[in-house]
Amino acid sequence: MVLPVNVKREFLFVVLAVRMGVIDTERLEELARQLDESSGQRLIEMLREQSILTAQQQADIEREIDRLLLADSTSVGKDTAVPSKTQRGSNEETIDTPSPGTMEESDDATRPSEGAIGEGGEDSDLFETLESLPRTRNRYRLTREHGRGGLGCVWLARDSILNREVALKEVLPGKRQTKNRYKKLIREAQITGQLEHPNIVPVYELSPNQEDQPFYTMRFLRGKTLGDHLRSANRRRPPAEIDALELRTLLGIFVSICHGIGYAHSRRIIHRDLKPSNIMLGDFGEVIVVDWGLAKKLDEAPREDVDMDAVVFDDEHSVSFTREGQALGTPAYMSPEQASGRVSLNDELTDIYGLGAILFAMLTGKSPHETTRPADTKDTAHDLLRRIRVFPTPTVRSVVPTAPRALDAICAKAMARSRSERYQSAEALAGDIQCWLADEPVSAYQDTALERASRWFRHHRTLSLAMAGVLLVASVAGFTIAAVTTNAKNHVAESLWKEQQARVLATESLEAEQAAKKLALQQFRRAQDAIDRSLSGVSEVLAVFPATSAVRAGLLQSAAEDYEELLQIDADDPQLRREAARTRIRLADLRRTMHEHDAADGHYQIAEKNLELLKQQHPDDTSWNIDLANVWVRRALLSMSIGDAGKAEQYFQQAVSAFDLPHSDPDLQRDAQIDLAGAQYNYAELLVQVDRIGEAAEMFAAAEAGFARVRDEAPDNLRAREGLAMCGREIGQLLQVTGDDQQAVERLRDAESEFKRLIAQAPDQISYREGLALTRVLLGNSLRLSGDDDGPLDAYQSSVEDYLVLLNQRPGMPKYRQSVATGRVNIAQMLHLSSRSRDAKVHLDQAVSELISLSQTYPQVAVYREAKAQCLVMLAMVLRDLNEHGMAETAFTGGIEEFTWLSEDFPELIRYRGDVAISRMGLAKTKSLQGKTAEARALLSEVIDELTDVVDAGKTQVRYRDALAWCHFYLAELLAAEDKLIAALPHYRQTLRLREQLPDSPKYRRALIRVLTECSAEQIRDPQRAIQLARELRDQDELNPDFRYSLAVAYLADGDANQALDEAEAAVQLRVQPSPFDLFVLAIALQQTANTERASVTLGKAIELMESQCPGRIELLTLRRRAEQAITGPDDQAAPPR
Repeated sequence: MVLPVNVKREFLFVVLAVRMGVIDTERLEELARQLDESSGQRLIEMLREQSILTAQQQADIEREIDRLLLADSTSVGKDTAVPSKTQRGSNEETIDTPSPGTMEESDDATRPSEGAIGEGGEDSDLFETLESLPRTRNRYRLTREHGRGGLGCVWLARDSILNREVALKEVLPGKRQTKNRYKKLIREAQITGQLEHPNIVPVYELSPNQEDQPFYTMRFLRGKTLGDHLRSANRRRPPAEIDALELRTLLGIFVSICHGIGYAHSRRIIHRDLKPSNIMLGDFGEVIVVDWGLAKKLDEAPREDVDMDAVVFDDEHSVSFTREGQALGTPAYMSPEQASGRVSLNDELTDIYGLGAILFAMLTGKSPHETTRPADTKDTAHDLLRRIRVFPTPTVRSVVPTAPRALDAICAKAMARSRSERYQSAEALAGDIQCWLADEPVSAYQDTALERASRWFRHHRTLSLAMAGVLLVASVAGFTIAAVTTNAKNHVAESLWKEQQARVLATESLEAEQAAKKLALQQFRRAQDAIDRSLSGVSEVLAVFPATSAVRAGLLQSAAEDYEELLQIDADDPQLRREAARTRIRLADLRRTMHEHDAADGHYQIAEKNLELLKQQHPDDTSWNIDLANVWVRRALLSMSIGDAGKAEQYFQQAVSAFDLPHSDPDLQRDAQIDLAGAQYNYAELLVQVDRIGEAAEMFAAAEAGFARVRDEAPDNLRAREGLAMCGREIGQLLQVTGDDQQAVERLRDAESEFKRLIAQAPDQISYREGLALTRVLLGNSLRLSGDDDGPLDAYQSSVEDYLVLLNQRPGMPKYRQSVATGRVNIAQMLHLSSRSRDAKVHLDQAVSELISLSQTYPQVAVYREAKAQCLVMLAMVLRDLNEHGMAETAFTGGIEEFTWLSEDFPELIRYRGDVAISRMGLAKTKSLQGKTAEARALLSEVIDELTDVVDAGKTQVRYRDALAWCHFYLAELLAAEDKLIAALPHYRQTLRLREQLPDSPKYRRALIRVLTECSAEQIRDPQRAIQLARELRDQDELNPDFRYSLAVAYLADGDANQALDEAEAAVQLRVQPSPFDLFVLAIALQQTANTERASVTLGKAIELMESQCPGRIELLTLRRRAEQAITGPDDQAAPPR
């Protein structure tokens, strides 16, 4: 039986109202009874009168009824309003209405058609591809409609094969289903499918249904949109009353959104319709960016095929055009360039504005330009677009005056009308939010002095309590020092008067005169000590906290003034004049510490002049030489700090000569020897800075000998023992720089042992633990270069533990935080070298956030910026190994920029120029992996020129010669891969020449072996020589798996599969952690020795290990390809592995 249309509508309305939860069955029965008793009143009218049904709910139900009736009219012989099986592909579909948990709101207009995502970009390719796919619609059972917009309808469906719920999107039923609409749906699926990120909705399948109409499936997420969440929160309380926990939760969500958008940008894709309703919040903390229908791939040409019929305005004023001069997006969250229709300007910065608009909504509960609408006026989309184009962007604090100023500044920067003033990346925006959450300064806002002070004390609560005590003591000490100083001056004057009286009147004995002099000296020293005690410990603690520089400067200035006052005392006694000179040296030291270089040098000159005069007056007293030498050491250090190496060397030479003069007093002689050794140590550091490594090594050796003599005479002299350990460490580092890794390891182990003994004797001495930690870092470096497999990781981990102990002793100290983070970078480097890139990324993720925070908080501290740059470059290498090439390029670029700034700030330091070049070489390798071969070649050519200049400027820096050799090799390989062997040959030859010049250490020998076995030019390849070199390494340490691996590779290159098999088996057995390098070479050797079955099993293990840890490592990709060719390819013989 066919029901009349009006009866059918009434029936469907009741069914849908119950299913939507508008009314329950018991209430419906009660209303039905009332309806029977009434005179012709309709159920819908009764529901509205009793406020059970809202206007929006009625409109939703009526719209669904229209859809069902339309479907019914196209179904022949059907007398039910439920869609037929042929329409939906399943007889288990229901007409449940959407629930609040919306997976993806396609509530905007038709999306622009901008070409296919692929090589050709031709529209026909989309449909040719689609038609070639199997029809899989029958595997999905539609449960209920979940949401709809101008283009698409989203269903909740069940995947009958995987037995899971999915969201299924198709072109809206009942709409004019044009080819253009299908293209847009396919394009949306393809763009979204390219974005594999935890904060972006994953696409499962794109396929045609039985009628060749496209649909795609994606993850179904139970939850609500951010827009729903904000509306619900605003109903509970005004935005100004948001509590700290809720604000931090919202900002955490925002950071996740930024990460998702940042990833899309790394893939050259922009969203263009960011708003709260396009952010899904899952029930279990998931944050997903959805609705990529307006997304654009930036490297595509613009398209003109706009579907004008599809333009709609919804409750958020969504509008979609793509021609230049027409708007694109949701006006409430549009950027000025979008509102002006400047489509050509739509890029990553457009999304940055959208992110800022979302942040604005989080902080105010309103969309940005909702606040600029005149009161009591009705808004249209065109009115809103005009206001965005014309009116200034509102600020958060103009809506919520109590909002944090830093967050207001971040939001304003993200939504700046000038595109150049916005954050230049989503990660930079997220970084500022993370800094605010971590209670660190943000780049968009300059803290007031009070805010900086408050933050510092929050960060350092333990130190704050101590500082409160210190400042209290300092305050009391200020009065005490003044009193002591005044009292001492009075006593000194009184004593001098007594001395004069004793001479003039001759009434006192000689003993009385001497007693008066002694008393004057005691009082002078008492005042001196009072000032010293006011600084003791406090200045050193404050020095390592850049944020306390003002407090420290004030304390030092006060002490300097006290010294100045003390120097007003006039005396003829030589001992008092000596103490006066020493006080002036203290004053100069303070001025140098405060970076008042001219004032410091002036005081040093006066002290030097007075001491020279005293030396002339008392030529038999050799102790004047020690005082003078100490002045010259300080003047040398001052000259070093201002970059005058020539003058610094002159003063060091004077000091060394003066300290070296003999003394009759044994104690004085011992002090002079320690001071001489200290001067030689500092002199050697100057020689290292100016790249005179050989002379520096001799000077360190002389200092070490001096400390050793004192130690031999007085074994308990801790100054001498610490000096010995420091010299051993620096000599070890020099040996490492010059390539003598074995000797470097021995010296560093000796230094490590001495520092451990010092700690055992004086566990609270901070400098001993610092010395041990630094020594272990350098030891790890040397062990790595010497080919040790496990030692470096142990050394780096121990150094991190040492710095954590120091951090526990002085919580929050920036230099220890940096050292811990750098230690994690070192650990990550070892894991990366061991092909454990996923494990390495865990350490780098911890390190990079800490180093970014430090460099942003203390931008004036170069070591933090350098550490951040090193971490970013290491992270880039790991991301490249994990096939995350876009993120790798971003990280390389960040590291290169930081090293470039450092090289400009410190042009005298060659290493920054070298680090720029090495980082750019890593970027070139990343580009080559992406198929950008021409870019990679051009970049490598530039790097070769840069590294050549660096090597010429610092001939002893082995590291940069090694990098230059690799750069020539990589460029030669790229040219050879394009069959340009003639062009490649000069680079191969230059590689070999540079390798021959490098030190004869395991690291560089293994690199030479690689060149001799891999080189594509027969003129350079020399497997026999490679075997000889590798045998020498193996004989040097038969338990080293890296040496056995190198020998296996050399044997394979020479065609000796049996010998290669033995060495590869040994490498596998000796390796603590399995390596895919060993397994690939073993698989090739097994295949070539007819162990086919075992070769296949080994190959499978190698591939599994590679895929789990470093699927994109360039060396392994080549080795894997050769192993697969050897085992599964047409030839039984494999080319030698690279």
